[in-house]
Amino acid sequence: MQHAYFPKLYNDELLYSWFARYHELTCNFNNKQTQRDLFNSNSSLAVPDLPTNLDYFYGTIKHFNGSSLTTLIHEHTLFRYYTAFTSDAVRKIVFEAMKTRKYPRLIHNITGIMASSIKEWTYFRYCPRCVEENMSLSGEIYWKCSQQLPGVYVCIKHKAFLLDSTVRFRNQRRNEFRAAKYTTFSKLEKIQDYSLKTNDFFYILARESNDLIENNYYFSLEQVKSLYKDLIMENGYATIFGTINQQSLGGEFIHYYGEEFLKAVQSMVYPENQNCWLKEITRKHRKVFHPIRHLLLLHFFGIKANSISSTKKREVYAPFGKSPFVCLNKASDHYKKSVVKNVEVKMCKETKRPLGIFQCDCGFVYSRKGPDPHKYNQHEIGQVRKFGDVWIEKLKLCIFTEKMTFAETARVLNCDVGTVKKYINLDDNQKAAPKKLDDIERKKQEWQFLMNSNVELSITEIRKENPALYAYLYRNDRAWLMSKSPKKSYKRQIRNRINWEYRDAEIVGLINEAIKSLLKNNKPVYISISRIGKEISKLALLQKHLDKLPDTKQLLSEIIETRDEFQVRRVQWACNQIIDKGDKLIEWKIRRIAGLNDKTSKKVNQAILNQINQQNTY
Repeated sequence: MQHAYFPKLYNDELLYSWFARYHELTCNFNNKQTQRDLFNSNSSLAVPDLPTNLDYFYGTIKHFNGSSLTTLIHEHTLFRYYTAFTSDAVRKIVFEAMKTRKYPRLIHNITGIMASSIKEWTYFRYCPRCVEENMSLSGEIYWKCSQQLPGVYVCIKHKAFLLDSTVRFRNQRRNEFRAAKYTTFSKLEKIQDYSLKTNDFFYILARESNDLIENNYYFSLEQVKSLYKDLIMENGYATIFGTINQQSLGGEFIHYYGEEFLKAVQSMVYPENQNCWLKEITRKHRKVFHPIRHLLLLHFFGIKANSISSTKKREVYAPFGKSPFVCLNKASDHYKKSVVKNVEVKMCKETKRPLGIFQCDCGFVYSRKGPDPHKYNQHEIGQVRKFGDVWIEKLKLCIFTEKMTFAETARVLNCDVGTVKKYINLDDNQKAAPKKLDDIERKKQEWQFLMNSNVELSITEIRKENPALYAYLYRNDRAWLMSKSPKKSYKRQIRNRINWEYRDAEIVGLINEAIKSLLKNNKPVYISISRIGKEISKLALLQKHLDKLPDTKQLLSEIIETRDEFQVRRVQWACNQIIDKGDKLIEWKIRRIAGLNDKTSKKVNQAILNQINQQNTY
């Protein structure tokens, strides 16, 4: 059946709103009549975001409306918003379900709406300025798609805060359409005050959310996962092996947006929680994530939704850029020229940052921690790992031929004076190496003679005979020294059986003396097994073998204190201190001297009151 009349559909108007205005204008007796007119069914539901059975409806009004059914679904429902970051399979199922009556209960599940921790608005939202504008232009008002999106607080056209109407977004009467009217708008509504920073982010999120429903952005899951991985690595939140520093990422994310904004859009980040949405979205995508979460993460990295589709396949992450790299050997004729062909990238064990090792054909090898965010970072050296022959020849030229000082040479070669001295001495030492080998051999013979002369002594005792000789060989040929030294001899230790009965009586005596000593302290001391064990130097024995000491165990059970008992004793001591000074007992003064806060147990509180009452009685 084709309709003889149907109202005009406005730009950005929800299909739900269109249906509701039809119901109002036709003065249908009840909602079931409207459902039969629209969908040829009494059981259809009035769904605001992703309505179904639209194929039948379109057949009844297509002679009025020049738009295709696809256009109606794309531009007048939240289909584009909820499917932008889903798979092709999900998009096809949702689109088919909206056209027909298939899978009506499945739509909100596979799009992640039902399971998401981000809840939709309770009431339809509106912009007061849009309402006035629509009334002046067309004489009608309606529910807009862009103003019903979760997390959208402002109208992107007027930058005004959206307000709640009195019409529930999910009507308890599930087949009832409620149109936008002046009577459904709140007359007085207090708008919560937010910081300027939060207000700015409200507008950005509203703009990006609106962009999703105005355009056909269909991003493949692989494309999104790959993009996030590259962005995280490029911004230094992951190692070169892909391990993400979730604490750093989460902390920076909170700092960037602020807790106020993240809580307002139901996307607060808790880095210590394993189920934190930011951790899950940056790992393997095992579920559908709400569009808000994608938009927040993309904006954090400076990416807009409209640039994802046009973004070409990102190159393999290179923390130090592309080859060739700069040689920083100041002794070479290609200093600061891009001649280094390769870089070996490792991970710094301490900082978990990429570590680049650059090796030039001139023999110069240096490293630095990355990534290199700026071009000038390419001329930085973290550590010189090898100077190479070219550098050493230049060093000799400066010192021996040009007769330059160490300081002058250091400036020419871009190093410190200590490095110059080290490599000059190294060269001299290499020449003296044969002489040093003769010295080591002579020292070995001395050690062999010393051992043969003291066969009954251990290595420690022989070492005391000639400490300097031992130290020399230890420095120059430790492996030989260890192989030629006497081995340790282990003597079997005969353990005497312990008389536990005697030990028990002994410890009981020690504890009694310790208790007397502890109680004589000017300030009360907490009497515990640990304190008594330390006092008598038998803590390990009490901790490990108390079951073998029955009398000791019985005595300890009688004398050790609970926390409450100790605090009561401190109260008594504090009261004595106050009374000795001639002062009156006051609760705050007793607590201060006793070192107690106001969160003590009932037993301790009663002890304080008893002391005060006792003084008042006298």
